[in-house]
Amino acid sequence: MNIFVPLNKHLLIEKVNLNSQKKTLIELPDDYLHNSHERYTTVRLISGALDCDSIYEKFCNSADEIILAVDRSMIEEVIISNIKYSLIHQNNIVGVMEIPYEAE
Repeated sequence: MNIFVPLNKHLLIEKVNLNSQKKTLIELPDDYLHNSHERYTTVRLISGALDCDSIYEKFCNSADEIILAVDRSMIEEVIISNIKYSLIHQNNIVGVMEIPYEAE
């Protein structure tokens, strides 16, 4: 259960790494930041504001894991009591992924 509730058409998300069964030989720390020049990234939808458009309500109420494609520069990081929450406005979602891979 989340104690953070997004408002004003924002979605609470978690950054994910899509993995197509390919493992690397080098293991990196969880907090390692890869300097990527890619504009878009994938995120896992956790919850959404009640005032989100009806299309996002459908995703928020789904029992399935929802992976979204978003503009990485539009992700907002909110830190409250040393807990970091990642948010994005519904207008900054460019697509919904149907993934044949595992999300980590």
